[in-house]
Amino acid sequence: MNSETRGGRLLPLILAPLILIADQVTKAMALAKLPYGRPQEVIGDFLRWTLVQNPAIAFSIGHGLPAELRRREDRLAAIRAAKARLEAAQRAADDARGRQPGQ
Repeated sequence: MNSETRGGRLLPLILAPLILIADQVTKAMALAKLPYGRPQEVIGDFLRWTLVQNPAIAFSIGHGLPAELRRREDRLAAIRAAKARLEAAQRAADDARGRQPGQ
C-alpha cells in the first residue's frame, strides 16, 4: 500500500472530527452571541446572520415526528400493560386449576 492511498483513507478520519468540532463551536458561539430570530448585520446589507432553529431533521424532514413517536410509544405501553394483565389473569386461572406453566 503506497503512502498516497493510505493518506486518502486517513483523510476522512482526520477531517470528520475537525468538522464536528468546528460545527459545535460555531453553534455554541451563535447561541451565545446572536439574538433569536433577529437579523444581525455582519457586513452591512451584504451579509446578515439570523439565529433560527429547525425542530426536525435537515430540510424539515420528520417535522412533527416526536409527537407521532410519543403517540406510538403510548400505544405500545398500553399494549404491553394489557398483555401483562392477560398473562397475570391466565397464570391465576392456571394456578386455580393446578396447572403448571407449559402444560
